[in-house]
Order: sequence, then structure tokens, then C-alpha cells
Amino acid sequence: MTINIKYRRGFIDLPNEMVFENPNSEVLQAVFSNFYPIGVVETFQFGYNSKLRYFGYSPHFDEVFEGEETPGYKIIIKTNEAGEVWFDRVIKMSWNELENNTTSEIEIAAGYKSKNPAAGNG
Repeated sequence: MTINIKYRRGFIDLPNEMVFENPNSEVLQAVFSNFYPIGVVETFQFGYNSKLRYFGYSPHFDEVFEGEETPGYKIIIKTNEAGEVWFDRVIKMSWNELENNTTSEIEIAAGYKSKNPAAGNG
């Protein structure tokens, strides 16, 4: 089943170092194979360039219609001991969370991914 993402827009924040200083191609591939950016702006905090805010579309985002505010999301990426990296889910962020800290940035968490399809992924 194909999901129409025309109205599934939002934004994610990535730390500058994740993109410019210490890029990890597996993590970035997991992010951008599930999120399709159409614009990016640099955001500043206390006079320093702190993060990149990407605006775009994802089948994992809620639908947003004309006149509604574009929500922010945190993308959860998981890894395991074998070095495998995969997309896990997105979490919609409240405006209070977005304004008061950097919780909208990508989260990389330890997880378990079975190589046996019958065992499932967790």
C-alpha cells in the first residue's frame, strides 16, 4: 500500500556535527530514506550555529493541512552490536519541547534487530 505524503509535512533538527564534522553515512541514510527534505535553515543558539532544521515530508508524519502549523519530529534510529543501523520511528514534539531544549534532534538508541525474519525486529 502506497501512502500519499502530500500533506505529511514536518521538520527535524540535526546537529551540525552530524552533517559536517562527523557524518555517519548509515545514520544519515536511515534518516533520509524515511524523510524527504525540501528546505533547510541553520538555527543559532547563543550566537553559535547549533543545528540544521530540515523541512520536508515523510510517510511517518501526521497530515498537516493549509493554515496549520508545521510540527517538529524527533527521528529515532537504532543500532546493535553488529553495527547495523535502522530507522525505528518518529516522535511528534510539542512546541514547549521544541522551544526549551534540543529534544527535537535525532536520537540514536541501542536496539536489537534479528537477522532471522521469523524472529521479528524489536
